[in-house]
Amino acid sequence: MPNAHQPIDLLANIYLLVYFVIRVLGNEKKLDIVLHSMHSIVDYFTIPGVILSIVLDRYFIGFAFFRAYNCLWIVDLLANRGILRNVNTIQLAHLVLLVISVLMISSGFLHLVENMGDPWLLATSGPYNGQLISFWRCFLYLYGRVTLLDLSGMRIQTMLGRIIIYGFQILALGIVSKAIPQIILRMKVVPQFFDKTYQVPVLSLHLVVCGHVRVGPMTSFLKEFYNEDRELSEYFQIVILDESEPDDAMSRLLELYYNRLDYRRGSVMKSKDLHRVKVMEAEAVLILADRTTSDIDAEDAANIMRVVSIKNYRENARVIVQVLQYQNKAYLQNIPSWCPKHGDVCLCIAELRLGLEARSCLVPGFSTLMANYFTTRSFSEDRKYTGTWMDEYLHGTSLELYSRTFGQAFHGLTFAQACDVFHYCATCHSDFSDLANIKQCKCRHAEGSTLIYESKTSVSTPRSPLLRMLSQRKGTEMESKLWTYMCHYPNA
Repeated sequence: MPNAHQPIDLLANIYLLVYFVIRVLGNEKKLDIVLHSMHSIVDYFTIPGVILSIVLDRYFIGFAFFRAYNCLWIVDLLANRGILRNVNTIQLAHLVLLVISVLMISSGFLHLVENMGDPWLLATSGPYNGQLISFWRCFLYLYGRVTLLDLSGMRIQTMLGRIIIYGFQILALGIVSKAIPQIILRMKVVPQFFDKTYQVPVLSLHLVVCGHVRVGPMTSFLKEFYNEDRELSEYFQIVILDESEPDDAMSRLLELYYNRLDYRRGSVMKSKDLHRVKVMEAEAVLILADRTTSDIDAEDAANIMRVVSIKNYRENARVIVQVLQYQNKAYLQNIPSWCPKHGDVCLCIAELRLGLEARSCLVPGFSTLMANYFTTRSFSEDRKYTGTWMDEYLHGTSLELYSRTFGQAFHGLTFAQACDVFHYCATCHSDFSDLANIKQCKCRHAEGSTLIYESKTSVSTPRSPLLRMLSQRKGTEMESKLWTYMCHYPNA
């Protein structure tokens, strides 16, 4: 053999050929191993060249640089031996070796064409336009193209070499530029703040959210929970308990709700993490489900085990859990401390959806009505479609359903009489003093500001401090008019 390294190269390729045969025979999806495996493609470019070198009695490097991709096996070997135990460390090592492999393979291509020259010139007996350079000089040249720091002092002479450089730059934008931020992110130390014990602010209550916590569902939940119409929500803070550290999207959400939302890293299955988020003092614990999962039973089983862990830590904890299948609700009844009378709630998404659909079959439009009631919307003048019917519909969807305690002045009134208090004509009843005058008003003015449909203005009386009227407009005289009514009819 003309080269001293050729026997070693031959033995290595024989071993890889045997390993390729074992992988094909030992895998059920043989077509994927033969055609779609990157390691198999590397074997196709390297093993035939070694066999031809023996037949022709010539040692040619050829496409041996493709073997740099096999460096990724080092990560698997270290992980199987237990040297790399952390998932974050394994992914970091894989990304680093991937970047190095791409650089070495591209350097091998450049080294091959620069030493060989343009093949079309050799075919026509043209002049040799290549140059004798080493592999590591090509590696330094490509490294300089990535880091903008050229340490090789080399110039490309072949046309094919320039094409390889342009292709490498496109590849570097797609792979190297994407991998380097991931490497920096995984090298970054997790802030110890997320491992600290949560401190409940004075004069505040808090909720604990765990389970499948993602930015999309949490954003919708926070917008609904902290809507300006929900006055009691401003006294609550939310603590997210999740096993992973917050990503960039979650970090932006934490900054958006910096004084209302907190994040702690941990597992709901561990008592020490439940202690860190103060489950003993929490008003409720919300367990969210992954509605996009393919294994529904496994997701429900995981949430039920979270309920068991919370109830073992605190028996009287109020738990609100999501399940995906209604038949899995029966397992919650087997938990001794599960008590719906004390506020424990199981929300079955499938059951709720089918229930609304069934009611809509009996009462058309029921699901739409309930959806408009239970979601918070605001009435905006800027909209795509206009019209009287659209104004009335959007006005109705902007109203919500709340539970309030009325004063004694409303005791004994029928529903129609109570509605008369809220729906009155401001033009005819500027002096609101007699309930009988409201019944005599039959006018229906067309202007939108004439008929006032009030909602959400609060009224405080000595009899009932929790008395709250529905009012949508602020600055109206609804409060004084209701006060006059209750003074004239204290026992109505």
